Amino acid sequence: MKKTGLYIHVPFRIHKHNHRGTLSFSNMDFNIIPYFKHLKKEIDLRKDDNILIDSIYVGGGDPSAMNSDYIVEVLEYIYSHFNVAENCEKTIELDPLVPDFRLKNFIRHGINRFSIKAYTFDKKGLEYLDFSHEKDDIKNLVKLIRKHGIQNINLDMYFAYPGQTVKSLERDFLWIQKLNVPHVSFYSFLNYEDMDAIYRSKEDLEMSNSLEEDMLDAIAFMMAKQGYEHYEINHFAKHGMRSYHNQKYWNLEDYMGVGLGASGLVNNKLYRNQITFDKYFSDINNNKIPYLESEDLTLEEFEKNYIISKMGMMEGIDIAYVNKRFKIDLLKKYKTTIEDNLKANIIELEDGRLKFTEKGMYLSNKFYTEII
Repeated sequence: MKKTGLYIHVPFRIHKHNHRGTLSFSNMDFNIIPYFKHLKKEIDLRKDDNILIDSIYVGGGDPSAMNSDYIVEVLEYIYSHFNVAENCEKTIELDPLVPDFRLKNFIRHGINRFSIKAYTFDKKGLEYLDFSHEKDDIKNLVKLIRKHGIQNINLDMYFAYPGQTVKSLERDFLWIQKLNVPHVSFYSFLNYEDMDAIYRSKEDLEMSNSLEEDMLDAIAFMMAKQGYEHYEINHFAKHGMRSYHNQKYWNLEDYMGVGLGASGLVNNKLYRNQITFDKYFSDINNNKIPYLESEDLTLEEFEKNYIISKMGMMEGIDIAYVNKRFKIDLLKKYKTTIEDNLKANIIELEDGRLKFTEKGMYLSNKFYTEII
């Protein structure tokens, strides 16, 4: 059986702002019941006895903000319709205000990793970003998860949001150090689609741009000092605690996405689901897999996608492996691009691997554009 990850998209949220730039909606509760009904039907349409689900990720949206029975019913449906590995990593995103009874329900039904949408511990930052939780809610949730016997915890954090200073970022590091969670993800606020909804002025945006590079350096330095491995552009982990599911994306391994707007890569087919409820429901009611778009990748397209995805990891790409897998001579095929980026100190060659320099990690678009 082929090992495959599974992403489940829950497109409902309670916050007014969609800072993550994901496909999600507030004030759409009337779609919750029909959505989960159709989600199960999509799972029926995608049933495949030849795959082994070895990671599950429930994201959104705010999957923890609704009745947890909807989520656990889908999980149980998956367990009964697919082969699921005994050691399957099962992650769900959590709002820091999730009540304990929902947490217990998730754990009872197999969730063994939690990703907390903390974003910052700074009071002014949380107010500016218009979140309802406080730093104590994050701290208490981490304690509660550990009390229930789960140690595999991630914190999603923001940086370079309007009003943030290096000092407030340093306070975030102190809280991360106190909580000592095994995994932390840092996302630049400047990368999100709806940032105009929260930037109060052009000056805010310009100030955040000027601080971003300083903050990137500070994050890399402080996280290393606290014993975290910087293993992907946005991700830091203690030894042995990398996100198994996320590595499937970067290694271009098979992963199935179900739900509104979910993306997947299965048997070299890259796809994205319908992004409106009406079209998603309509396709499923007609027993059609709800593709918005799909593409069977050629070997060369897969090659380019692999290079771009794998270069996002600090370890970069194994040149011998790429040459063998795609039947190419990497250094010869991309000679001009590689030489130019080596001279610019964006990439480096070391021990048979091609990878970004620390500087190059944040100038990666130049390399990616040239590869494409």
